[in-house]
Amino acid sequence: MNLYQVSARKYRPNNFDDVVGQNHVTESLQNSINSKTVSHAYIFCGPRGVGKTTCARIFAKKLNLNNSSSENNFSYNIFELDAASNNSVDDIRDLVNQVKIPPQTGNYKIYIIDEAHMLSKSAFNAFLKTLEEPPKHCIFILATTEKEKIIPTILSRCQIFDFKRITEKDIFNYLLKLSKKENIIAESECFDLISKKADGALRDALSIFDKVNSFCGKNWTIEKVSETLHSLDESKIENFVNLLKNNNIAQVLVEFDLILKNGFEGENLISGLIEYFRNIMISKDPISMDLLKCSSKAKETIINLTSFYTTNQLIEILNILSNCQKDYAITTNKRFLVELCLMQLSSIENLNTKKKKIKISEPAKEITETTESANQNQITKEETISEVQDLNNGELEKDGDLSNVKNIINSQEDKEITDTTESVNQNQITKEKTISEVQDLNNRELENDEDLRNVKNIINSQEDKEIISVEKKNANRSFLGTPSIEEILNRKKIKEIEIEEVEKKQVSNQFNKEDMLNKIEAFCEIIKDKKKINLHSTIQANKPNLINDHSIVFKLNSKSQKKEILENKVEILSFLKKELQNDLIEIKIELNEKETKELLYTEQEKLNYMINKKPEIKNIIKSLDLDFLN
Repeated sequence: MNLYQVSARKYRPNNFDDVVGQNHVTESLQNSINSKTVSHAYIFCGPRGVGKTTCARIFAKKLNLNNSSSENNFSYNIFELDAASNNSVDDIRDLVNQVKIPPQTGNYKIYIIDEAHMLSKSAFNAFLKTLEEPPKHCIFILATTEKEKIIPTILSRCQIFDFKRITEKDIFNYLLKLSKKENIIAESECFDLISKKADGALRDALSIFDKVNSFCGKNWTIEKVSETLHSLDESKIENFVNLLKNNNIAQVLVEFDLILKNGFEGENLISGLIEYFRNIMISKDPISMDLLKCSSKAKETIINLTSFYTTNQLIEILNILSNCQKDYAITTNKRFLVELCLMQLSSIENLNTKKKKIKISEPAKEITETTESANQNQITKEETISEVQDLNNGELEKDGDLSNVKNIINSQEDKEITDTTESVNQNQITKEKTISEVQDLNNRELENDEDLRNVKNIINSQEDKEIISVEKKNANRSFLGTPSIEEILNRKKIKEIEIEEVEKKQVSNQFNKEDMLNKIEAFCEIIKDKKKINLHSTIQANKPNLINDHSIVFKLNSKSQKKEILENKVEILSFLKKELQNDLIEIKIELNEKETKELLYTEQEKLNYMINKKPEIKNIIKSLDLDFLN
């Protein structure tokens, strides 16, 4: 007989003091026992392996325990029901019948219903009345990992205790104590790794502990533990980060190939890199150092890397890794996806350098200044016009007033010329300054002459746009800033010329109906090859007519045919215009009106129809005195 017990059963707590990480629950339960304020129903909910069933058993024992008796006497008063396999209405009815019998020893009968969310809805409903008003000697404890699946009417009748995930620190300390009890010599990194793998569940941590103990014996090393758990240790991840830092793409791909050959998945590497770069981001600010999840050995390396990577670079790196992790499950070529991700991470510094090269902020500043200058000139002109209108309202009776108006306008024109000259000079200075700055930048970053030429072209094109804009604004303006008669006439002439040029550009070669039908046939062959069967049959059945030398008219029989032509009208037009060399071609659609057949249902309707066709039938009916049979 096998006497070996797994650690999760061997070291299961027997009192509240031994329970790890659930002080808020154990203290509440102990206080309720001490103050004799025990409820008739409890719900213990939380993740797996955090002590729900264990706390339920300890609580049940303590309810019946007194100084004069041993714990074993009360084991018959604790009943455990597995709701996963006993979830029917009949099982709950049997339970309700048992509840009525009082305990033989002790004060209470305690019913622990594990995995309570697995009960059916009808079983819950059958349990409601008993749960709400149970006998005084009965206490129910429902344990579940999915509280949301329990119906609200059950929840409202119970005291709910939420069990939290056990922290990595608590698991680490517990495993350290356990290793001393088992006489195991292990590196602290081993317990760190097990704590992370447990994901807040102490039972999982103890299962991993047993697994590692079977493989490593009494001496544990981080390499052996990582191999057992099939996990990439921090040293391998750190090696990858150094290669990515040095932009060594070839060596990164070689190391990734070695990882695959050792039986690891690409997803393991991506997860490890996400955690590592997350730790670097967290280490950038001392406030968030408490969130750091790594061994003390790796902590120093991570803190040193914070000065190498900027915050924006880290965000971009984490974004690339996150997208790779998200696409990993759905891609068919998983290896290439991870390789592409690693190549992007190796080139992250080059990408940022390229962005810096093309970033030129001076032209934007010049545009802003030019816009402000134009707005100021417009405001000044409006003020001048206002002054002239005020003088005009006051009737210019003296020559002095007229001279004042001329002086105002002349001074305004002189000011505009001066401002324009200063603006051009300023733009020239700015241009020279920008080119000088770009040349300095070229000495540092722009290694190719082509980059400098591109920058100069950008600046020159910007200057040309500004000059053209100023010329357009100032051309053909009257002294009051309003369009002159000459300008209005010029505009009309320019518009007419543009219309004539457009009309000249349009090709309008003559063609006849036969030419048009030949091109339609050619178009039908093309759409037949494209598998557009409906359009092909519609055109073949309804050959178009030519009207007014350029109007092509389709006479169709149904709305569906009309819809087919309309949906493909642009394609038909472009083909015919190109083939017939006439840009004036237009397509018109006409729908044929069909005679609606009148359906004859009654005998009278049939007779009336016959009389309309043959009026003499009416005389025959009248002479013979005929009528319909009933």
